[in-house]
Amino acid sequence: MSTTKITVEKFFDKIAPEHLATLKVPQDKRHTFVFRLFGEKIEEWTIDMNRKKVTRGGLQNPDMYLEMNNSDFLGMFNDELDVKEAILSGRIRFEGNPMLLVELGDVFGEKLN
Repeated sequence: MSTTKITVEKFFDKIAPEHLATLKVPQDKRHTFVFRLFGEKIEEWTIDMNRKKVTRGGLQNPDMYLEMNNSDFLGMFNDELDVKEAILSGRIRFEGNPMLLVELGDVFGEKLN
């Protein structure tokens, strides 16, 4: 696991865009993900796997919409959070196919660990 502290801003502004730029995304994996994160302020971020872009703000009708607090988001991507338990307890709320969470973890898990 990386010893560098990952912040939400660092993930969306630097890590995710740089990683997406290196990927060859198969046609059937080109999904859109909107994250609504709660911390000192509420922020939304979009990961568009088709365009291989990360943008601030939401998107109408994403393939996956997720809500959680910043610490759960970071725990999820640092593999320090039991995602299933967080979903069952309501700490992570989502709309969309749950298998897309697995795909997202596959794409970013290797980069962060």
